[in-house]
Amino acid sequence: MDDPVFNIMCPFIEVKVRMGCEAIDRFGSFPLFILDAFDDGYTQEEIRESSGFSEAVVEQHVRSLLEEELIEEGSRIRVTKRGKEFLRVRDVISVFNEQNRRYAVNCYTGLMETVGDPLLFDTPPVFENAKMLHGHVDYDMLRSPDYENVKEFMRSDPLVASLSSDIVGDSAYFFLTPTKNRFTVPYYIDRAVYTQPAEGGEGAKVTVRVPIARVTVKQISAESEQYKDELDSLLSLYDTDKTLLSEKAQGIVERERLLRASSTDAMYKYYDAFSKCALPFDPSDDQRSSAAGRWELIELPKNLNLQERSIPNKQDGRLVNVYRFSYGTTDITVDFDRLIQTGVTG
Repeated sequence: MDDPVFNIMCPFIEVKVRMGCEAIDRFGSFPLFILDAFDDGYTQEEIRESSGFSEAVVEQHVRSLLEEELIEEGSRIRVTKRGKEFLRVRDVISVFNEQNRRYAVNCYTGLMETVGDPLLFDTPPVFENAKMLHGHVDYDMLRSPDYENVKEFMRSDPLVASLSSDIVGDSAYFFLTPTKNRFTVPYYIDRAVYTQPAEGGEGAKVTVRVPIARVTVKQISAESEQYKDELDSLLSLYDTDKTLLSEKAQGIVERERLLRASSTDAMYKYYDAFSKCALPFDPSDDQRSSAAGRWELIELPKNLNLQERSIPNKQDGRLVNVYRFSYGTTDITVDFDRLIQTGVTG
């Protein structure tokens, strides 16, 4: 049987992303026009005539391109390999800025994140009894250059990855523009997610409140179990005057006292009352249970509701194992990136 899951809804905002490059920007449009013209086979004189700028202005920019080793002199000026790569970077940036790829920021974590199901941008998911997280994004901050993890996130974009590190270096930058499209992305949490400890650090987290059952197992004699409703009275009467009890009743009391004197503390175990599985740690002293109060609280429902029961001991038929259950909760801090994102239909 698959582990049960609990659905969580997270607010997102669609953003437009525009890329620039300081290495390209510092040249300005006219030097790039000159570089393009040389790459197309035009001469310096033809560039001057078509641009309308003076010979001195054109010459100044040509010298700058020579110093940057983007062009080289010979029988005629030619664009170098570095210059061609420079133009390619400029073109890649232009293509990137014209593409219609959709991007989004997770309003709970404040980070750019991949939306696995593109339908979510326009189609609200519907899940019953899901927890809705609150957004914490400052929309004005989204407009800051290289907002949060945008630069790292964009490294996985095929166009960005194709840029020459020699030309671009660390000079690429990205601007986000928030749109009016706010939408919801579903995630789910299961036992595997919250039984692992938080990794620490500054990343966003959630606090998961897990219902737990403390199961206490105690061994008693089979006779004591049979007469459990009368046992306290028998024990008291034995202390007062045991001759008032039959030999059988005296034997029951004496065996019960011997068992109590020789037995150790009752064994106990914790169960996760949401997944109905054993909890792999003791919530009373485990670091996973030290929840950070500032994170959003996710309360899991209790799916386990057992009552006290008695089962004969398989090793010793004279004994009975008595199971008693008490219920509570434990709060566990979970790194948000451990939650599993799903789609419109789960």
